[in-house]
Amino acid sequence: MGNRLDKAIHDSRNHLRVKENKSILLRGKDEEGVAHGRIQNISLTGMMLEVDNDVTLEAHKILSFDFPSETNNSIPDAGKVVWQRKKNFLSNKVLCGVEFLDVNESEKTYLKSRIQAGVKKLKVQRGWVGLLKMILVIGIVGVIGYMAGYSFQVYQNMNISIQQLLHVTHNQAIIIQRYKRRQKDMTDKVKGMTQELIQVRQGLAQTQKLYSAEQSLLQKTLQDLDLAKKALKQSEMMLAQARADGELLKGNNKKLTALYGKEMAEVKADMNNTIALLQERNKNLSQEVKNLQGKLAYYAGGVKSIDQGKDLLKLYKRRMKLVKSKI
Repeated sequence: MGNRLDKAIHDSRNHLRVKENKSILLRGKDEEGVAHGRIQNISLTGMMLEVDNDVTLEAHKILSFDFPSETNNSIPDAGKVVWQRKKNFLSNKVLCGVEFLDVNESEKTYLKSRIQAGVKKLKVQRGWVGLLKMILVIGIVGVIGYMAGYSFQVYQNMNISIQQLLHVTHNQAIIIQRYKRRQKDMTDKVKGMTQELIQVRQGLAQTQKLYSAEQSLLQKTLQDLDLAKKALKQSEMMLAQARADGELLKGNNKKLTALYGKEMAEVKADMNNTIALLQERNKNLSQEVKNLQGKLAYYAGGVKSIDQGKDLLKLYKRRMKLVKSKI
């Protein structure tokens, strides 16, 4: 609106032009055909028309006008074509400038009133446009201020979020480093315990071998003890037989008894000592066998820890040395 008013007020032509929108009939001088057109703008000395592309309007052509929609018209009814051009590239309309011919005073008065009314209308429109522009500018400034404040708040929130994110990332990096160190320590401990467990298993295997050897020696000792018991029993039987034979010999040959009584007493004493010694050894061996059988359950038990395995190895070694020394 403002641009149109500026164009109307500061037009480079000689007279002020205002916008118009009115149908018009055109007829060339000495022509019978009539063409339809529409007034685009008007001034005291002329007007701009819009007509179809097929209407011939060469320069300096004289036209007569008629207004079918108005019975009382004060616009001049004749004019001369001054210029023409196509409205735009795709349009089938032509614009042309027409200069009025033979304008009387009443027509000039009417045109002046129309132009003044158009200027007033443009001024009013310009005032409203200015007011709307001011309101729009105030609104835009308010929106820009609000957006600036909101953007600043968003920027502050983003900075706070970034700081919190950096803090969380730093803490996470510290936790990951601690976890890696602990994982490395645990891996080293597991490796150490694995090596120690392998050593304990190897020691346990050796202990089982030693235990098997000791068990074999114990079986051999038990066999020897059985042989000793059998020998003792045979000795007792022989002693009983000797006693019986002595009684018979005593009854049949007292002299032989008297002669050999002392020798027999010595033999008897020796045999009694031998029997007592064998009985004492048998008792000691029986007690040792009981002790060994009582500890077999511990020796044959599963090892639950590394320290028990080590203690069991030491105990096996001591017991083997003791058994070997006794055997």
